[in-house]
Amino acid sequence: MIKGWQRRSGVTGAVPSPLDQTIAYTAIVTAGCGDVALVPRIVPMHRRRTFEIVGLGALTIITAALAIAAVAARPTVVTAIPAPVNLPTMDPSTVWPSDTAKAPTTPPATPSTKSTPTPTPAPTQTALNLPKNGLTALAKLLDAKQPGSILVLGDGSGDGADEWVALWVRDYLAKQHQVSYAAWNVQTGDYDAPTAYGSGGVTLTVWNASHGKPDLTVEPAHVDEAWRGADIVIYSYGHGQTSSALTKALPAIRSAVRGHNGAIREIVMVQNPERADSEVRQRAATQTVQDWADRAGLASLDIYSAFVADLRARNQLVLQNGAPTPAGSALWAKTLDKALASR
Repeated sequence: MIKGWQRRSGVTGAVPSPLDQTIAYTAIVTAGCGDVALVPRIVPMHRRRTFEIVGLGALTIITAALAIAAVAARPTVVTAIPAPVNLPTMDPSTVWPSDTAKAPTTPPATPSTKSTPTPTPAPTQTALNLPKNGLTALAKLLDAKQPGSILVLGDGSGDGADEWVALWVRDYLAKQHQVSYAAWNVQTGDYDAPTAYGSGGVTLTVWNASHGKPDLTVEPAHVDEAWRGADIVIYSYGHGQTSSALTKALPAIRSAVRGHNGAIREIVMVQNPERADSEVRQRAATQTVQDWADRAGLASLDIYSAFVADLRARNQLVLQNGAPTPAGSALWAKTLDKALASR
């Protein structure tokens, strides 16, 4: 029987024992790289099924043993449980670090209140409590025991050293006051150095911003450049101007003045008449000025009527261009002084 099997399988030599045959089969199956087909050449046919069962069982046992060994060989990791930390009890209002990090570094702004601007030094007329009427206010200013200032805005009828503003300063104001008089210089666009008149009493400052034949459309700008602060302003416009031009310009000029001092006291000069060839136009111009003063509630001084009432010939009082002669300027200054003396 053994020999028959050797002939069929081609195996020669000693016949392996059943245990050897089982080990060989198991090795072939376990390795997975053997040729199972060789088994019939080693194991008899009638034992193959038994060997397969035994081999599978051995394979199962070996696999289980290997798995157990792998698990046993794995190091055991023990996670330490930290000891409980006793956190301090915090008040609910306490700010946590995370909140502190988000908090602004600058302190919160307190509700703002409107700041009180530094008051501008009060103009002289507020301290003197001057009357609203300009002529009365000027009279009181001249009688006051405090310094005061006067601004004259006008045309060429009062810009010269021998015309009514300068004559009024020298011949009347300087008798009772120390006067600082500065006239506008159209060449430099500024006042000339002040000239001092008089020797007694308080100091009066007179800024004479009159100049030539002004362009009334830009006269408000001249007000701004000539402004030096004043208690009284005297407006003297009319010569060489049309009624329509005066109607538009006078409110604008006054607005510019009041933009610097809304409480300033104002006087309007109704200028002198002119010679026959220009008298009609000048009469219309002076009437326009008078009407504007009346509508605005401003005190006015009627120089026109004073010239008409004078018995001297018109040519003795008025130049060809309509401006007063030195005699006419003296009449103008005298008329102003008399008006103030009666207040």
